[in-house]
Amino acid sequence: MSMSDRIVATIRTGVPALVGLILATLIARIPAVADVIAYIDTELTTLTGGVPVAVLLNLAATAAVIAA
Repeated sequence: MSMSDRIVATIRTGVPALVGLILATLIARIPAVADVIAYIDTELTTLTGGVPVAVLLNLAATAAVIAA
């Protein structure tokens, strides 16, 4: 593996992780977002077969970051 391959691999690994960290930090620091997620979670948990909406949002956000 050449040095440029290692650099590209590091960037491909680090950038999505950094974006995820930034998004998680923003969501954690904005109380309104957490309140909205909690409200949606209580209303929609029965519709999702008992799976919390926060888990589904986490999966969707992770997939979006990986796709981007």
